[in-house]
Amino acid sequence: MNYSLDLSENDFEFSWINLKSKEMEYQIGLKTLRNLIISQDLSLAKIKENFEQSIIRDKTLNSLDPNNKANFYEDFYNEQEQILDEIDIIQRYSMCVSCFSFFESRLKELCELIESNFKLDLKIEDLYSKSDILRYWIFLVKVFKISVTENLLFNSITDKKDVRNIIIHQNGISNSKQLKKIKSINGIHLSALNGQTRIVMIGSQFNNDLLCEIEKFFSVLLKAIDERYKEMSVEGK
Repeated sequence: MNYSLDLSENDFEFSWINLKSKEMEYQIGLKTLRNLIISQDLSLAKIKENFEQSIIRDKTLNSLDPNNKANFYEDFYNEQEQILDEIDIIQRYSMCVSCFSFFESRLKELCELIESNFKLDLKIEDLYSKSDILRYWIFLVKVFKISVTENLLFNSITDKKDVRNIIIHQNGISNSKQLKKIKSINGIHLSALNGQTRIVMIGSQFNNDLLCEIEKFFSVLLKAIDERYKEMSVEGK
């Protein structure tokens, strides 16, 4: 998948000028998150390389017979290895949460911008949904009435939010019901340990895929909002 974060075509002209500034803001935010992923990956790779080199250079370890070598490694290196593995998990978990924080806050921001500029039948707070993200989507589609031919990107993003919820509320440990919902999502591995199943992210694939979907989602959404803005301006609303 191409992970370039060109939010939308540069030559698109918004009728609602506020949306242009939002587009630029979102582009910067997405690029920042992407660069942070790259920086974290490079940093972690360097730490792991240094750890591996310290093992290779350990004269005491390399002088031991296999049985004593295993005991020596257990005593001096096993904890460090586990710490590195946990850093990897926490780092990718944190980035997943950051991506969803970015997505949800910007979606809310757009809804509030619309609400403050148009007299609509319902306000955001009048709507009920099991999640804020879905409530904002209902506001956009049912209340503001943007034109959407498909919402596959929205569905895919909300499916991935199940992963985020498991990370936040259960430290990445999923139950059997949740497993059925997330097992087909790319970029994650379900690791069984001590009778539990924990989400382990495969490199940065999950977070990069998520950012690409968020990018495309906002590109389409901003233009759909602009089209509805033009319609309502003509209608005198």
